[in-house]
Amino acid sequence: MRYLWRLMIFEPRGRESELEKWYDRLTPKQRLKVRANRLEYLVKLPRAEWRPPYFEYMTSGPCKGLSEIKIKVERNHFRLLGFFGPDSGEFTIVSFLEKKSRTLSKQDCETVKSRVKHVTQTTGSTHEWDF
Repeated sequence: MRYLWRLMIFEPRGRESELEKWYDRLTPKQRLKVRANRLEYLVKLPRAEWRPPYFEYMTSGPCKGLSEIKIKVERNHFRLLGFFGPDSGEFTIVSFLEKKSRTLSKQDCETVKSRVKHVTQTTGSTHEWDF
């Protein structure tokens, strides 16, 4: 089946992305679960069908306007924070956090929003994630 979306990853200058480092540390069984149960599922869906429990738009608080892909690996919950864009057919992941509480800190939200701004204003600051 053809994917409707490309997952893009923010590239910190001169560093490997935190998301790719985390993904590479997973066991093959865990990677398969993340890929098959979340990522391959979402990229096949129209945007209107990206919804809980796998995806959520943040509609209040300091992260208002951002989105998250929710992933559970064994007993740990992770948030892949990002936005649709900057180009058509792309969802760009700009931050990756382990979920430790129901809400994100104001500092985390500010970091994510500054990365979104950077990505939308700078070409070449992302690459496609070949999960």
